[in-house]
Amino acid sequence: MSIILNAISCPFMIVLNVMVIVAVKISPRLQTKYNILLVCFAATDLLLEVAAQPHFIAFQAQIIKVLSLTQYCNNFKMTFFVSFIPILVSLFHLSLLSIERFVATKYTLRYTTIVTTRKLTVAVIIAWVIASFPAIFF
Repeated sequence: MSIILNAISCPFMIVLNVMVIVAVKISPRLQTKYNILLVCFAATDLLLEVAAQPHFIAFQAQIIKVLSLTQYCNNFKMTFFVSFIPILVSLFHLSLLSIERFVATKYTLRYTTIVTTRKLTVAVIIAWVIASFPAIFF
């Protein structure tokens, strides 16, 4: 059931994430700090849909055809590496979006001095670095 659901939803999610990225890229009015974070989130979600989702579908299909224990462990390890980092980065981006919205509502008058493009860039880079640590040490 999960194979069918993932196979049907994967192309739609790819198209929708690309539409978000293109919309913000084309329209200068949409290029706000919040929308730039939203584009970063859409890009990590797109990476998840392009890399991890097809790999997960293939892994689930291989489970159905009964693998040996070593084949299963190797495939599970590869699936873990391919999907864990984008999932973790997506969660970090959701956290960044929440923090940015909190600052926008709590510190409305100081928002432009607290949230800068440089700080957002550093936060996104830190999110990627922290998410890559488990892959380095695993």
